Amino acid sequence: MLLLWSTAPVLAQGQPQRRVTGTCPPGSSIRVINADGSVECEVDDNSGGTVTSVGTGSGLAGGPITTTGTISIAPGGVTSAHIADGTVGAVDVNSGQVQLRVTGTCTPDSAIPAVSADGAVTCQSVGRGTVTAVTASAPLVSSGWTTPNNSLPNVTIDATTLNTAIGASALRSNTGSSLNTASGAFALFRNTTGDGNTASGTSALLSNTTGVSNTASGTSALKSNTTGNFNTASGISALRSNTTGDSNTASGAGALTRNTTGDSNTASGASALESNTTGDSNTASGNGALENNTTGNRNIAVGRNAGQNQTTGSDNIYVGSPGVAAESGVLRIGTIQPTQTRAFIAGISGAAVAGDPVFIDSNGQLGSFLASSRRFKEEIQDMGEASRGLMRLRPVSFRYKKEYADGSRPVEYGLIAEEVAEVYPELVGYAATGEAQSVQYHKVNVLLLHEVQQQHRKIEEQTEELKALKAETAQLKASLETLGRMLGPVAQR
Repeated sequence: MLLLWSTAPVLAQGQPQRRVTGTCPPGSSIRVINADGSVECEVDDNSGGTVTSVGTGSGLAGGPITTTGTISIAPGGVTSAHIADGTVGAVDVNSGQVQLRVTGTCTPDSAIPAVSADGAVTCQSVGRGTVTAVTASAPLVSSGWTTPNNSLPNVTIDATTLNTAIGASALRSNTGSSLNTASGAFALFRNTTGDGNTASGTSALLSNTTGVSNTASGTSALKSNTTGNFNTASGISALRSNTTGDSNTASGAGALTRNTTGDSNTASGASALESNTTGDSNTASGNGALENNTTGNRNIAVGRNAGQNQTTGSDNIYVGSPGVAAESGVLRIGTIQPTQTRAFIAGISGAAVAGDPVFIDSNGQLGSFLASSRRFKEEIQDMGEASRGLMRLRPVSFRYKKEYADGSRPVEYGLIAEEVAEVYPELVGYAATGEAQSVQYHKVNVLLLHEVQQQHRKIEEQTEELKALKAETAQLKASLETLGRMLGPVAQR
């Protein structure tokens, strides 16, 4: 006996058939399939025969099979005609396991609370009531009442004025301004009509009222600014005291922190121009640069603590030099106690110029102006015997102990400063320690000129004396010749 069955699920009334797991031994066939999947076997009456051909009926494909092959359900092979009553309905479905299609609907203002097994629905009216309360979860807050407004606290984004405020009381006093951005508690707190300001940090631009186009980044940056415009402050307390000063730029903690009304100052570095109050057009780059300048104008300082000693002077330039209080119009490069022992400046060597020589004093000051005009001098008198000491000076040849950059130590000619100091101390340049260091050869030249002039006068005097002696000698010779002629006859007698 050959049994054929489809693997497609079959839905019928009652419990579903469990998967068939029982088997029968060779020569037996399955007589009964139990609900639990077990089988009952029966010995074939004609077992051991040979099947010569297996055909396939309606809904099946793969036959006839005469040797080996596979029989399967043909596409579309199972139709309602193969179901017991010819239809698929409730009687053919186990409603305990399969939901029939939902066909029920509810009227407007109703909701479906339940769906039945047969596809019907239960409706419940929900109405159109009024919202009486809306709650908000953190960080949102609700205004409450029947028409609540939920918002993010301390955040304002105005699409009309293009103002943005983030932080407690940021832009709190704003009335008609636009294009402002405040980030941080009390940032731009008092701003009313100032436009285009940006404040980032607690109390940044706190006092600004009508100032425009200011940028403050850092706690208390530009805190006191009221009507100043075009200022930029970056760093805690940068430009903190500025009130009406314009076009200042401060970058660094405490930079320009005391500036009140000074304009067009630039400070880069912690405490740079820290004490400036009303000084204008100063530039300081470096920590502590020009930190004590108060009212000086147009000063430039580059380097850590450059111009640190400057207070009220103007038009100074300091590069790595602390400067001197209240001086004006001075250029200083390097420290007073120099850590720099050599200087290299391009564009000097090999450049031919017509002008004055350059000198340097014991303080390191450079200059070329040796005034020779009478209008710059007093107590003018002849040099007298001042040049007589030149004969006591000892010209020498020597080599410097320290070699030149190229490694050479050539023979030099000159004087010894200590020896010159014994004769002409005023011709010697002294180091800061008081030691003799150099000889002012340009003054030696004047002494030499005076000595040459004196020698010239002596030569002229001696020349005149020689002329007189020659004349006298000639006169004596003539007299002797006359006397010889007179005595000649006498001698012949």
